Amino acid sequence: MDRKRSSGALIVVVALVAACGAAAPAASTGSLAPSAVISPAAHTAPSVAASMAPSDSPAPSVGETPGISADPQAPDSHVTVKLAAIGIHWSTTEIEAPAGKVWHIAFDNQSTTLHNFALSSGSQQIFRTETFGHGIQTIDVPGLPADTYLFTCTIHPQTMRGGVVIK
Repeated sequence: MDRKRSSGALIVVVALVAACGAAAPAASTGSLAPSAVISPAAHTAPSVAASMAPSDSPAPSVGETPGISADPQAPDSHVTVKLAAIGIHWSTTEIEAPAGKVWHIAFDNQSTTLHNFALSSGSQQIFRTETFGHGIQTIDVPGLPADTYLFTCTIHPQTMRGGVVIK
């Protein structure tokens, strides 16, 4: 009898998780500014992010995560990383950026699917953009301490994840 209840509970949990992942929020233009046209990079297999779990916690304001000091007023590094969304996959799963300085992502959403970009450390989400649809945007990422972070699209966290090495 207990085994049947456990199986039934598991089926309900799986159904709820699947239903939550199917919902897509409305598009927002937010504060993302247009940038130059970006060439898509080849999709690479996960490596740095393979062992990192996505965070379902709401995005705190920059700098509110305990132990992480994200600084939107840090000096500008003038470093821009190219990243594209191709369907529900990133064009790359490994990004490098400078520590302690603001850096930028030239983001090209090549699909009609809504996406966002979030950075997490452990189970704490430390940065997240608004959702955006098809087109090209520039994302300004605040200065972060040297470490390895997980980046995801929180709408598609199982297929859109990678690692950011800040050094």
